[in-house]
Amino acid sequence: MHVEVRPPQQGPPTGKDVMIDVNSDNYLELAQVTAAIRGYMDKLPELRDVEDTRPLPGIEMDLVINREIASRFGANAQTIGTAVQLVTNGILVGKYRPDDSQDEIDIRVRYPSEARGLHALDNLRITTADGSMVPMSNFVTLKPAQQVNSIERVDAHRVYHVRANVKPGTNATAEINKIKQWLATQTFPSDVRVSFKGGSEQQEESGAFLLVAAGLALFLSAIVLLALFNSFYPHHADPGGGDPGDDRRPARHGRDAAAVLHHHDGYRIAGIGGHRGEPQHRADRYIPSIARQRDGSDRSSGPVERAASASVFLTTITASAVCCR
Repeated sequence: MHVEVRPPQQGPPTGKDVMIDVNSDNYLELAQVTAAIRGYMDKLPELRDVEDTRPLPGIEMDLVINREIASRFGANAQTIGTAVQLVTNGILVGKYRPDDSQDEIDIRVRYPSEARGLHALDNLRITTADGSMVPMSNFVTLKPAQQVNSIERVDAHRVYHVRANVKPGTNATAEINKIKQWLATQTFPSDVRVSFKGGSEQQEESGAFLLVAAGLALFLSAIVLLALFNSFYPHHADPGGGDPGDDRRPARHGRDAAAVLHHHDGYRIAGIGGHRGEPQHRADRYIPSIARQRDGSDRSSGPVERAASASVFLTTITASAVCCR
């Protein structure tokens, strides 16, 4: 008897520390590879609670029907199966629930105990369509085989699991790497596939996701820089803070012309109105938003600030995606 104690897990269940899936459509090769992996893991002193899902040793009898010969006698698989049930578990004919019980009881019909068993299959007779009794051994062959309690498939392929825990204080990743190095030296059949599941699979998926997220963040940052500066790196603004060109721009001639003059505390707009020969009058006023931008107070976001904000935004999105992952 083997007793295994497992502490309660926090978060999503991941199973044991080492989880290996072996799948193939060739049952014989599948069992051989699984046995080889189980034997190697049993030799590792850092592993404990090693198990696999191969069926326990046992024998079952398979009935191989020669359909061509059976059809000559007027027998089929259904009549053969019904006759075999009479010498095994019996034929279900109904159910009965006693008054003092809440569970139903099966009502089955079968031969007496002395007429049941494997020895009775050789003497079993089948009732054909014309009512005659024919020995089943004329067209049915008994073949012993490995007992199978359950069949598990993944992606339509038969699979066996090999699992193990590591001893306290042992690095599970190091033990998984040991098994991977040993598998690389083995020459298993090509139609047998071995893969690691559980925590190892989640680490590989997380690493691949981080690489994709980092590449996506760099690509989006490059797109932002190209959109703002037409370059992959931002150009610094003029240290003087002024616009390129002269401080005084030439005024346009004509009615309602205006000249923008540079002033020490802001931009002053001098409006020149009237026709030629008329007295000219000047209405000076300040534009507060431009004045604040010139002296540095309450400055609005420039291209560099927008690029920095975009980079921070992209970094935040990437970090949030990684945390959610």
